[in-house]
Amino acid sequence: MRLQKKLLNFTPAAAGIPIKSINLLLCGGVGAGKYSIVSTVDSLSLGRISRRAPHGQGTGSLTRKLRKYKFIDPDSKRKVKWQLWDSMGWGASDYQKGELGFILDGHLPDKCKLDDPISLRTSGFKAKPGVEDAVHCMCLVVPCDAASDESYMARLRDMRQFARDREIPTLVFLTKIDSYDPDVIGQDLSKTFHSERLLSLIQELQDSSGVGGSKDILPIKNLSEGTTPTAETRVLVCRALQQALYAAIDHLRECDDMDMTEDEELS
Repeated sequence: MRLQKKLLNFTPAAAGIPIKSINLLLCGGVGAGKYSIVSTVDSLSLGRISRRAPHGQGTGSLTRKLRKYKFIDPDSKRKVKWQLWDSMGWGASDYQKGELGFILDGHLPDKCKLDDPISLRTSGFKAKPGVEDAVHCMCLVVPCDAASDESYMARLRDMRQFARDREIPTLVFLTKIDSYDPDVIGQDLSKTFHSERLLSLIQELQDSSGVGGSKDILPIKNLSEGTTPTAETRVLVCRALQQALYAAIDHLRECDDMDMTEDEELS
């Protein structure tokens, strides 16, 4: 798959950005489908689903730590030049003490517990993080059935404001699209962008979320339990991540303290 190869071969240096890796943060409510995205990306190199990201059914988030997932290019056997950060799913009482700000700014290490109070004494806390430590694009994960839930969308706007205050770009990853339109997408995933019901929801979500436009809302199919991602599932995830990398590159080009190298277009 050409898109998959392009994604795995991506390097910030090719776009004139002098950092080692791009950091993409997955942020969403409990059960939004963040684990499915991580597992699908893992399948690009493993050829099967992985169980690195905790998942399951329940009323609370199974992710209680900040996880920074790295991936391997199966051809070169080297780490790819971007990471997916997985954060605790938000509930009514989560992210009330500035935890998201610490994550976005790059203060917190991998596996930092997010249900404990964060302070300068937190193990691994980086007091003066640099551009390379921070989040470069926040990906808000929204299941289709939550797009009309005002309480969910209110929390999403609160979360987005943290990124907006830091001029970090935000995209929306719209999940569970096949169950939202089982008659069209559920029967043939290649018809995702022909679903009138989904396109109408994307327009509604654009208005309620405050993201830049429908181009910033990327539909994704969640993994079914115990299945290997199909080619169509991988294409949607790869497309969403590619757009997140584009947004991150655009953001980094605007950073005042970024020592830019000669620009080259991301191919």
